[in-house]
Amino acid sequence: MNSSLNINIIGEAWVYDNDTNELIEHKQNHVHTKNFNVILARAITNMKNGNIYQMAFGNGGHNDSNAIRPPNTNDWNSTLYNEVYSEIVDVTSGEIGGGVGSVPAYDPPSVQFTSGPGCTVVEQDGYSLITCTCVLNQHEPKGQINEIGNIAPVDNYFAIDEIGLFTSGLPVLATKGYQDVDLGGVTINSAPGLTPNIQYGFGMTVNNRNYNIVFNTPNITAVPITMTDLQVTLNNVFLTNSIPVTVKLSDYGNLADPVNTYGFLRFESTTTGTSSNVRIFKSTVLNSPPYLISSLAGVVMQPVDGTNNGLRISPTTPETESRRMLTHLILDNKIQKGSNKSYKIVYRLKISTTNS
Repeated sequence: MNSSLNINIIGEAWVYDNDTNELIEHKQNHVHTKNFNVILARAITNMKNGNIYQMAFGNGGHNDSNAIRPPNTNDWNSTLYNEVYSEIVDVTSGEIGGGVGSVPAYDPPSVQFTSGPGCTVVEQDGYSLITCTCVLNQHEPKGQINEIGNIAPVDNYFAIDEIGLFTSGLPVLATKGYQDVDLGGVTINSAPGLTPNIQYGFGMTVNNRNYNIVFNTPNITAVPITMTDLQVTLNNVFLTNSIPVTVKLSDYGNLADPVNTYGFLRFESTTTGTSSNVRIFKSTVLNSPPYLISSLAGVVMQPVDGTNNGLRISPTTPETESRRMLTHLILDNKIQKGSNKSYKIVYRLKISTTNS
């Protein structure tokens, strides 16, 4: 006797002003059927990468004519059109609300499978309701524009118009290793307070090879040295000495190719894969010049090593698999994000089954 099971999944999301609880937008999503097939099979066989792990946000949901793009769910490795930020919503991960550029300490409390940020499941008669909640607090993402009084921020890099739910896993494309320095939020125009025409230095390991960096700041006296000046100077030193690393700073004004470092000073390897890495430290060379990071009053963050591209499927080595997008939702309007705004996103999936 044959029996067919029909699975119906309806997804929708609500975006609220987290301070006033005002509903900003309510929209249904598009389910990535191919990838959902995979995680349903993995979930019932207790295989890795078979659950909702991350909620990601992008700003590429509209084209140059401001028309809404169709959901991007054709291939197994489909993703957001332009992802700019993400947070972990898997309450079993121990990292709820975490992600590059996040500040989860300012999120409301999360009670596992019950309330707050994270995912919950409620069983109803004939269906199950999955609710994933993510809060973008006023400090997130790092590097966002500052508030101007009580005025909502103008259209900016972190104006969100697409949302997706993802499994865990490696990125679709191989990544570069990097290490960030927290200077309290900087852009290309920030003035770090360095003295002109003075020698600074630091030690650095790039792709497992050690370097001792010594350089002179530009001889500029009419105006303060900016982060752009420092960036250009360091990148010239790296290029001249064939050191495979580059300095990056947030540059959201470059519309053709914006750079997102979440307000950090980033030292990034020029290569990709697991051998791509960067470590910054105070030089131990005798009579070294002042340590650049201390002179900047910076804090060196935990390094992030490069990764290989994720594989489509590898059940025996799930740690080598790519993450998969499960849903893709395009908002009608961009949600402006600045330091005077906090939003709560409630993403709900209704799953029901019937026999036929």
